[in-house]
Amino acid sequence: MQELALQRAYSEDDAVYRYIRKFIALPFLPHRQNRPMFLRLQAEAQTEPLQNLVTYIRQQQMESTVFLPKNWSVYQQAIRTNDDIEG
Repeated sequence: MQELALQRAYSEDDAVYRYIRKFIALPFLPHRQNRPMFLRLQAEAQTEPLQNLVTYIRQQQMESTVFLPKNWSVYQQAIRTNDDIEG
């Protein structure tokens, strides 16, 4: 976020905050819905920093040959931590 000059906008601009949170939520979707939702979010990027974020996510997650979307999707996976209980 800092390298893309989005830290301040994320903290102060509700629209930017909600937009970025949608990317953070991608792993919670079924893996078959990740690409269509990503493309939808990509089309909504209006500023250069947000477009740079989309490019980064595309390169690091969507087009990764190491971790495919089906590998990083946590949709309907069992919870493997006790953090929910402690919260």
